[in-house]
Amino acid sequence: MFAWLKQKLGLKRLFASSDQDPTIPLPTKSLDKKILYLKRQFRESPDIIIRELNIGFNGEIRAILLFVDGLVDKEALEVRVIQPLIQEEYFKNIIGTNLSPLEAITNHLILSTELKIENELYRAVERVMQGETALLIDGFQDTLVLGHRRFATRAIEEPDTERTTQGPRLGFVENLRINTSLLRRIIATPNLALEMTSIGVVTKTDICIAYVKGIARPELLDEVKRRLKSSKIDGLLSSGIISELIGDSPHSPFPTIGVSERPDKVASKILEGRIAIIVNGTPFVLTVPHLFIEHFQVPSDYCSPWIMQSSLRLLRFVAFLLSIFTVPSYVALTSFHHELLPNYLAYSFAAARMSTPFSAFVEALILSLFFEILREAGIRMPGAVGGAVNIVGALVIGDAAVNAGLVGAPMVISIALTAIANFIIPSLFEPATFLRYFYLLLVGLLGFYGLVYGIIVTLLYLTSLYSFGIPYLSPISPLIPKEMADTFVRLPIWMRVFRPRQFAVDKKRADFRLTHLNNDQGENH
Repeated sequence: MFAWLKQKLGLKRLFASSDQDPTIPLPTKSLDKKILYLKRQFRESPDIIIRELNIGFNGEIRAILLFVDGLVDKEALEVRVIQPLIQEEYFKNIIGTNLSPLEAITNHLILSTELKIENELYRAVERVMQGETALLIDGFQDTLVLGHRRFATRAIEEPDTERTTQGPRLGFVENLRINTSLLRRIIATPNLALEMTSIGVVTKTDICIAYVKGIARPELLDEVKRRLKSSKIDGLLSSGIISELIGDSPHSPFPTIGVSERPDKVASKILEGRIAIIVNGTPFVLTVPHLFIEHFQVPSDYCSPWIMQSSLRLLRFVAFLLSIFTVPSYVALTSFHHELLPNYLAYSFAAARMSTPFSAFVEALILSLFFEILREAGIRMPGAVGGAVNIVGALVIGDAAVNAGLVGAPMVISIALTAIANFIIPSLFEPATFLRYFYLLLVGLLGFYGLVYGIIVTLLYLTSLYSFGIPYLSPISPLIPKEMADTFVRLPIWMRVFRPRQFAVDKKRADFRLTHLNNDQGENH
């Protein structure tokens, strides 16, 4: 009965004792009890350093430094923290003052640009696990947390997944603060807000929510915070886990949350009213809401004349359609609808298939599976070997399969065209692959009638998708004519006067180009 009352009334913490090694220690001013708790907590962690110090005049005050070996700058810790605390000459500045030892240390002795005070020991320990240093002083309950992080990081370089012919060559890295600084360099305004939170019961992974105050909609920001707060998980190791936790349609093959490694791309989305989610430990930054049309927009579109870039964007749409319709259309024409082919082309396809033992549908499945195996092998193998594997597999094995009469040459050409077109839009590789197999199965059963049925189902499904309350096919469906300036084609920058109304509160961009034109016209008159 007594144990039941303690659990129901929340008194378990009051009855706990530091000798029992509780998860959350009791508040205490005794340094010995804190050391006992820390040594029991980290008795199997040799990288956790507990450095005992005697500070003050004649070393009358006991203290300890707690940090993780490999995550802190030891040299800075010795010069800026340990040396001022143990050498008496540093205490001359506080002789005759009425400051307490804690106030004197924080205001006059420690040379640290980042200093915080934690009232709870377990919160200070959490910060230590993330690379900070804790200073515990005998006789004081509060813990000083110092920011002297230093650990190995990857150099800033151009991301491999989003290469561009023009524009910046910078990419995000695994360090959260470096990533936020890259955004600050581009969006140099105090209105850029960076709110911190953490997810993961065990990992305590830091997450930064980036947006521009006055542009992003408050209700969208509140929804992002609500979904992040409701995400309960033991460990957060990548931003992809966040996508599954907070996405609108976790079972959808189409991503409803944007992913990018480029700071310029993320900055442009933030300036439109979107919200970025930066996860510590991963170079992939999430942006919400995310629309289907964004897969066809690349940073180089805005670095060249709009006419050429508009034609290239249309080429991406054509490549996407080829990647999902080439193989199903070939199977439908050769298996069900021969009358739609010209005579000489029908004779050519028939001659190529006379020596093959399988139907066109089975040939497509075999070669598609073969292509997927080659792609996975090329990704998993080292870079120099992966390219050789793809070349040998595509040329040697493909040619051997045709000569052996297992598959026809037209099918190999169709698969090759599909593979090339599929790589033009990497972010849609998985959805395009899913749709291709889905359409191939329908075509194998019903021919072109199955393909039409699949297209109708796909369009209905896409129109039902939402990304944080925004229709996934916007501004195409529902149609918003004022926002079509950057969809199928990219019109000149000076014609894009307004931000997307679904995202932004401040919808008016800086119309410097229009103002310049109006001034010129006034002078001419």
